[in-house]
Amino acid sequence: MTDVARLSGLRTLILDAGPHASRSGRLLRRLAADAGDARVLRLAGTHDDMLSRVCRMVAAAPGVVVCGHNLGATLALHLADRPVARAVGGLLLLAPADVEQRPGLEDHGPLPRGQLPFPTIVAARPGDPWMDDARLKRLALCWCAERVELGGDDDRPVLRRLLRRLLLRARIDREGPPAGRPPLMAEDGPPARGWLM
Repeated sequence: MTDVARLSGLRTLILDAGPHASRSGRLLRRLAADAGDARVLRLAGTHDDMLSRVCRMVAAAPGVVVCGHNLGATLALHLADRPVARAVGGLLLLAPADVEQRPGLEDHGPLPRGQLPFPTIVAARPGDPWMDDARLKRLALCWCAERVELGGDDDRPVLRRLLRRLLLRARIDREGPPAGRPPLMAEDGPPARGWLM
């Protein structure tokens, strides 16, 4: 069975790619298990091969929220300049890799510099080795993305909350606001700054 044939009801696509995929994969698999109707897509190969595979998956599941860590986040960013961008419900980027500054990852660049066509949240720990903090802040501003600093022993509760917000936004974009609620009201707490509120 092909990847695309198994996408019925998929709301979250989690990209597991890059040199530390097995380590980050544990967190992503836990996030997928928490999300329920999610799929972890393990990626390897050339940039173009991996991106083509992601584009096929997104096209088969319109409104899907795409999550990725380091190189997986960078691949997700490259959806912005593809025709399939209309089908992306949102991006959750965990410590994106700075492919323009890290040796061996240049084939995955350049990073986008303009506003992304879908809601985006960038989450990283201060001092993350994948990208300098100041550079990540500047890029998040270029992308019009919300930036969230991680820092607890277990980041899963924060990531679950961020993913729920993106899933809510994707549902509102598809179906309109839930009955009895004003448009773009968060289900899980007070308003946050950024595109959602």
